[in-house]
Amino acid sequence: MAEKRRKESEQLKQRIESSAHIKKAIPVPPISIAEQKENQLHDGYEEVKDRFVQQIEPIRDKYGVRWVKCERCGKIAADGEFGAYGGANHVNLGVCSDCYKKR
Repeated sequence: MAEKRRKESEQLKQRIESSAHIKKAIPVPPISIAEQKENQLHDGYEEVKDRFVQQIEPIRDKYGVRWVKCERCGKIAADGEFGAYGGANHVNLGVCSDCYKKR
């Protein structure tokens, strides 16, 4: 009986070591900074896209990024992509860089 348990224990140990070896053999590519930033912007957009009904408080996502909606084309983007934004009664609205260049 003890011999049987010893063999089972040894087999289990070998399976664990084998699976650990296989996991080590499969490299997991790291996420680039650009991909992290893109994922963060996507998450932020999803978080704020339905919050543009109020124009009193600036809209920020969980990462602290301020979001603005273009008054001309309706694009929602981070504030760095806008030529102008803010002001009385439209703090979360502005004109995106593309529309700003077209004026």
